[in-house]
Amino acid sequence: MRWIPYLYLQRFIHTMKINALFLSAFVILSHASFAQSDESMKGTTKAAMNAPAVKAGSVIDAENASENGRLAIHIYGAKGSKMSAEQYAKTLANAFADRKYTDKPMYITVTHEENDKFPRTAAVIFMNGNDYFKNGTGTFTPEQIGGAIQIITSDFVAKHGSALIIPENVQPNFIN
Repeated sequence: MRWIPYLYLQRFIHTMKINALFLSAFVILSHASFAQSDESMKGTTKAAMNAPAVKAGSVIDAENASENGRLAIHIYGAKGSKMSAEQYAKTLANAFADRKYTDKPMYITVTHEENDKFPRTAAVIFMNGNDYFKNGTGTFTPEQIGGAIQIITSDFVAKHGSALIIPENVQPNFIN
């Protein structure tokens, strides 16, 4: 598993770049932008999702998509896998919204990237901006995630509440 440190290094470098940008913006705007009261910050949470979201992107995009009490997955696709990273992403996004796989269906965001440097296809899960670990593991295969959707959604609801669950009287939307 020599490639996992590469993935963490990629994420660390990207995080450091973002931190540098935020620090610069903070220094420039600190005297004006942080004078807002809590009242003016109402309504700044993300709008409710009405369908699963799948898009090409980085692990940072998935982490950001999971902010504000959301669930997101990032697929690292190895070229030559059974399925493309995009197809794995669509399959998982739809499965999380499908009552056949969980009694807590919800719309999630799945980002994906494909690279010939990845020796095998793998995925990471984010809940509310944090890495998800199960039994000490934070990197999974898409098949492992697909087989554990009920466990993952139950863990999510236990930690972050049931606000994202698609109501029973609503027919979920799926993506092609």
